[in-house]
Amino acid sequence: MTKPKPAAATAAPASPARQRLIETGHLAVLAVFAVALPLFELVRQDPTFFVARRSQRIDVHALAWGLVLGLPLALMLVELVVGLVSAKARRVTHVAFVALLVALVFLPQLRRMTGVESLWVVGAALAVGLVASLLYARSTELRFFLTILSPVPIVFALMFLWDEGVRRATSTGGGNVVVSNDEVADTTVVFLIVDELPVASLLDEEHRIDPVMFPNFAALAEDSTWYRNATAVHESTTLVIPAILSGLAPTDTTKLPIPGDHPDNLFTLLGGSHRMRVRETVTRVCPPELLDHVEPTDPFGDRMTSLGADLGLGYCHLALPTALTADLPSVSGNWAGFWDAVDGPGSAPPPAADHADDHDAASGEVARETPAEVQARMLSGTHEDRVSIFRDFNGWVDSETDPTFYFLHILLPHHPWVSLPSARRYFGGERQLGVVKSVWTDEWLTMQGFQRHMLQTGAVDRLLGEFVAELKQQGVYDDCMLVLVADHGMCFRTGEHRRQASELTVRDILHVPLFIKRPGQTEGRISDRNVDALDVLPTIADELGITPSWALDGRVLPDDELPERPTKTLHVFDADPIVVDGSPPESYTTLDYKHALFGANPTWDDVWAMTPLPALASLVGRPLDELELGEPTGARATVDGPQYYADFDPTAEIVPSFVLGKVADPIGAPPPEHLAVAVNGTVRAVTRSFDRSVGEASFSAMVRDDAFVPGYNAIEILAVGDDGVLLPLSVVTQTLTTVDGGEAIRSSDGRVRLVAPGNSYGVLDLAKRYQNDLRLYGWARHPKGELPVDRILVFVDDTCVMTGVVDIERGTSGITGFLIDVPYDLLDGRPSGRVRVFAEVGDEAHEVRYTRPTHWLREVHYSLDESGTLVNSDGVSFRMRPLRVRGWLDSVVDLDEQIRVRGWAALEKTFEPADTIVVLADGQHVYAGPPNFERADLVEPFGAEAIRDSGYVFDVRRSWFPESLEHRIRVFAISGEHAAELEYGTEAGWAVPVSQEPAVR
Repeated sequence: MTKPKPAAATAAPASPARQRLIETGHLAVLAVFAVALPLFELVRQDPTFFVARRSQRIDVHALAWGLVLGLPLALMLVELVVGLVSAKARRVTHVAFVALLVALVFLPQLRRMTGVESLWVVGAALAVGLVASLLYARSTELRFFLTILSPVPIVFALMFLWDEGVRRATSTGGGNVVVSNDEVADTTVVFLIVDELPVASLLDEEHRIDPVMFPNFAALAEDSTWYRNATAVHESTTLVIPAILSGLAPTDTTKLPIPGDHPDNLFTLLGGSHRMRVRETVTRVCPPELLDHVEPTDPFGDRMTSLGADLGLGYCHLALPTALTADLPSVSGNWAGFWDAVDGPGSAPPPAADHADDHDAASGEVARETPAEVQARMLSGTHEDRVSIFRDFNGWVDSETDPTFYFLHILLPHHPWVSLPSARRYFGGERQLGVVKSVWTDEWLTMQGFQRHMLQTGAVDRLLGEFVAELKQQGVYDDCMLVLVADHGMCFRTGEHRRQASELTVRDILHVPLFIKRPGQTEGRISDRNVDALDVLPTIADELGITPSWALDGRVLPDDELPERPTKTLHVFDADPIVVDGSPPESYTTLDYKHALFGANPTWDDVWAMTPLPALASLVGRPLDELELGEPTGARATVDGPQYYADFDPTAEIVPSFVLGKVADPIGAPPPEHLAVAVNGTVRAVTRSFDRSVGEASFSAMVRDDAFVPGYNAIEILAVGDDGVLLPLSVVTQTLTTVDGGEAIRSSDGRVRLVAPGNSYGVLDLAKRYQNDLRLYGWARHPKGELPVDRILVFVDDTCVMTGVVDIERGTSGITGFLIDVPYDLLDGRPSGRVRVFAEVGDEAHEVRYTRPTHWLREVHYSLDESGTLVNSDGVSFRMRPLRVRGWLDSVVDLDEQIRVRGWAALEKTFEPADTIVVLADGQHVYAGPPNFERADLVEPFGAEAIRDSGYVFDVRRSWFPESLEHRIRVFAISGEHAAELEYGTEAGWAVPVSQEPAVR
């Protein structure tokens, strides 16, 4: 009798290719649970993530299939490469990938279950992954189970792509032009929506628009109907604006601000008869096919790079403990751009145009940009450059008689507060002092926040005046219908949320300005009827003689013939709407607060002179020689940006009106509570210190911009004694010097802080061009534990130009973040290096390490030694290896004030971008910077995606070149310890004519 063979012996072994396919399926199953599903859920919770970044359907498909298929295929490719060396090593690599993915599946769960945010939870997750991988390697049943689940990633990807919110967020159209044939409108409509402006900020004691502080709002009220009892309908901008534009109450908070969710809106209503000149900021309600200009779209590669970087950072915060994410940027407070890449030194955007002064030399007329040009520049600008956006919108107004719909939603006077009534910007105001998680926490900083809000509202008034003047100049104002409304207000109460309405703060958020000027209207009217923002669309439609095809929740104004509405309703998130009485309030908390701070009928002088205590107001504006001064105290003061006051340019766009600094007592005595800030011998502000600790405190004060004189400005900080006597503090400056062979920071008061060698206790995550500043963002930790570092010092060359505090929550005890904006004026226009950042800790200083190439932050000069080897000023030599690094110098172009150097450089074998590009002119160092330009044209010829980021375009100032330049420009690429000179395709060899631009290779 023949003995049967074991079942295992009778089964045919899988072919190697089939086995690799099965194992790839296993990785795909684990990867979808470890990575794809958390990210799918992250963006499904708020599809506005896709709306705000203008993502397209192809982007979402690439994301979905890249996560569920691309990731496991990439892991399997690594295994196959390892398998070329050893089959056993490939199997070990596969099991290691299984362990890692299982650990990532369990890591977030363990964090939630245990509440542990240290590296211990990572170790526990890895232990779980290790055990699971051993079971996987030994258990046929477990591997078979994963094989059965192999189709699951495809199912999850399809579910994500079919998700209603995701599909709606990436839809490009959806609007229907609703204009009846017999209702063609021929009236131009101008519609402005300002942001975060309570009407009480504009009022005087008689509840009228204050003509002294806000003359342009008052002038608009004289020509229009001002609905003094107008109110918002929701506390969220992304719900308010679609409600205003559709005339429908925002009862469905799942709707996105896109045409597909709001197909019936003011844009579609006027789309058949009006030119559309539209600037939406955070919404996309206007169907793009209605615009008379083309909105620019980033290339697919750029969109996916940004999307991948932001989601990668979001995943890190989602999955990893804060011990590993403390040095990463936050993902809160925005929908995009979390992980900002450092701009290349030569990639700074052109300065914003000042259209009022941009004259054509030949005609003497103002040069006007087309709407498409302005839109492209506006969308490529920073989110916070709002004054320029408003002024750019003026350029869209023309004298064409065709009916036009001009629409602008501007994030003003919305925080951050960085503008003055002159519309000039001040540095240091990007973060909201005194606010923790949007709740006001400090009484004085709440007062100062309202002061800064008022100043920025003054800027809005100025911009409104400029815009109305442009409408009048183009002949549009008289015959147009003009609407101005705010989306919601804001609360200024210590202990309260600044934007989320409650029964206590609802009136602060609810009441907003609403002005409607009908065509030909020249006399103002005030209506106290109970109206809200939903009444705007029906009123416009009625004036234009158009009947909307959908039922509206608002009324046509004026509604004097209709019964008065008895109540007002404010819709809020995650709660029932708040309902209040519809009558005009007898008083406004915000207005009462305004009068308490500035007086009954304040002027801008009163706003500037605001003090913590009324008894101190008499100090502001008085010369020091008229006041009683006591003996100098032992306390010291430091002021951010001292060099900015030392050489003030009155024509500069940025002014140092926000004086920030710290006060400290060397013996640890309590720091002064009240401080006076004097400029050029006159007291210009009185403030109260905050973040007070033993011996140290911070301070901030607003100083009027006309207090500064050209050139040097003396800044003095004085303590205000209980008897009103001013006690001078020594204002300390710091320089970088050498002590006993090592570096040290020497203060003007004689203190010396040695720069500790070795490990750093901080990371500079970001050094990026931000408007006219170099923005420095990072974190610092005290070397001895959970104490905060004293402060951050920023040096240019040997001089401290800015100081800052660490006051941004980074999620881990003892690690606190900082954000410092260094005006480019302090860098002499050359931000390619020379900047060093230190964390001051007692009598020591620790240099903050950098996650980017150090030449961004410390100037390193390059040259050639006698043997032709490239060396730098740190004494490092780079081996000249042409076969290690390759590249091309495409062109050197004379641009008058600048010389543009363009090309690419990458590693020979991997095609990864070179680390640094060095430009020498006649043997002298001119420029050094990392690759900063995408070269998609190189991917196909070289067959390598990695080479895409190898391009460079440097616009180098002519003044940096030797005066005797003989047009001998040589370019080198550095990678690690190796360097190579880049080729140039002309017979002139390395004698490069500056005026010649050869064909790009």
